[in-house]
Amino acid sequence: MTVSIRAQEWGTKSVTGTVANVIGETMLANNTAVTTVDVPEVIVEGPGPSEGEETPPPTTPPEHQIELRLLSSTSAVPGVPRAQTLPAQSLLTLSLPPEPITSPPEVWVLNAATGEGKPLEAPGRCVAECPVAGAHPAWSPDGTWIVVTDRGMLAAVTLKDDDGANGPDVPHAAASIAAVTGFDAAGAPTASRGEIRSAEDPAWALDGTEIYFTGQPAGQPDHPGIYAVRPDGSNVRPVVQSRRAETQPALQPWADLAIKLAGDPATVAQGNTAMLKASVVNNGPSSAASAKVLIEVPEGMTALKATGDGCEVSARSVQCNIDIRLNKGIAMDIDVEVRSDAAGEHVSTATITAGTPDPSPADNQATTTTRTPGGDSSADIGVELTLQQSEGWTGGQPATATAKITNNGPALASGIRIKAATTGPLTFEPADGCTDAGCPTDNLDSGASREIKLKFSLPDSDPSGEVSAQSAEISVEASTSSTDPKLENNKDSEGFTVRQPGVSVYPAVAKPGDVVTIVVEGLPPGAPVIFAWSKGIPPDSTAIKHDGTDLRRGVLLVRRDQLGTRDIIVTSADQDKLFGELRAPVLVVARPMTPSPDLIGRG
Repeated sequence: MTVSIRAQEWGTKSVTGTVANVIGETMLANNTAVTTVDVPEVIVEGPGPSEGEETPPPTTPPEHQIELRLLSSTSAVPGVPRAQTLPAQSLLTLSLPPEPITSPPEVWVLNAATGEGKPLEAPGRCVAECPVAGAHPAWSPDGTWIVVTDRGMLAAVTLKDDDGANGPDVPHAAASIAAVTGFDAAGAPTASRGEIRSAEDPAWALDGTEIYFTGQPAGQPDHPGIYAVRPDGSNVRPVVQSRRAETQPALQPWADLAIKLAGDPATVAQGNTAMLKASVVNNGPSSAASAKVLIEVPEGMTALKATGDGCEVSARSVQCNIDIRLNKGIAMDIDVEVRSDAAGEHVSTATITAGTPDPSPADNQATTTTRTPGGDSSADIGVELTLQQSEGWTGGQPATATAKITNNGPALASGIRIKAATTGPLTFEPADGCTDAGCPTDNLDSGASREIKLKFSLPDSDPSGEVSAQSAEISVEASTSSTDPKLENNKDSEGFTVRQPGVSVYPAVAKPGDVVTIVVEGLPPGAPVIFAWSKGIPPDSTAIKHDGTDLRRGVLLVRRDQLGTRDIIVTSADQDKLFGELRAPVLVVARPMTPSPDLIGRG
């Protein structure tokens, strides 16, 4: 604001400027300013007036201007100086007393880069603008909520997002307003009303799970403390409440940084190179500033170069300064090329640090081992066999196993082959590149392992066979074209049992209308079954469930059913066939004809 004044006389003059506010203000000391103005004497040179001319009036001193800056106004749109250090999408919220001055303050949303903004529109239909009322606005960490203080209560404003993309809609408007403390719109008390009388100064937890605030306990004299509450108003809890008053909470940002380090390949010949990959991630909740990655290599290895800007490479270390702020969820990789200069196991270390506090430093460092074989060019191949099940049933699913091959070094193992063999009623089923001669596999570096899946078929079921169990064995042997002086760990074997279930019918001769008992023994534990007749009227086809390995169930022979010999057929009701078909015969004979009583004893 610029004010013009007119000086009436020469000399040094004092000017006082005062700014007044119709709204109550407590800080009045800076509302008045005094300045001095020097009004110089003006000397007019030149000839005096001619004879008969009037003496000219004295020259009027020039006007002097005093610039007074208007600091605030209840009717002006809030202005924010352009800040080049803030991204254009950053937003500010502030409370502005509206007109008339008896109304509560309004919540405005402004662009932090341009200073442009407007009131945050409240939900519902309004004839004119109806901004959200409140003070001390605080954004949620995800930018979708704003919590404000309104008449001593906290209210959560959910922002509209009609398109469901790229965050809340612009210009911002409230989708809903819910009471966090105090009373809701209907006048009902919130969950914390019995504990908290009033609340102000909201501050969000960094993960958005709680809101910290200054709270006045209910039923106590003026004694504010710091409390926390869930955004939905539940689980209010005191954070600090001592004899002194605690107000205006603020939470320190922190970031959980983590790093992993891997070497490729894990084994490298002397004089050759390998790559170390350091993977950094910020698990949040805040962004991390001034992050640095230090990768150190031991004696026997030399760091050659690194990817990425800001990395300084020396023979034993690589330090990379990450210029950007690592936001939550951001990950980045740094690759370092190293050369092996000597035989042995070389342990490299990667460490991540930052200017932002990290309360979980355990995952801020990682190591990896790079092996370089020495003069010994031999490999040590070992194999370990693991069965997925130790028994199976005739006619059922194949047995499966895993052969794990490991090269214990120190040299590379090439020309590796696994050969599987069985004893007893099992047959190896070659698959996935395997043949009867074995399963070839790729070369293995020292310390590397590989797993091969194997499958073995079981014999068909003997439908009328008796319950039995046969022992079998599965074995594997690993071989390599490389020198392998230790052959004792090249073989492994496991025992296996092949079981044959059985079925019988009691009695074996029955008449229509009788109930026969079906006994099934030696089943897989809990395997459901289905009964059927080979001819005649079929029984109930519903799967029969049980808990053990044996099953006893009665089956009705329907009256007037077909006579003659038939089989009861038992099959697996499981989607994966657990055992083969079982059969047992039963003879169905006609019921005897009983003579009429009138014919008995006729003479």
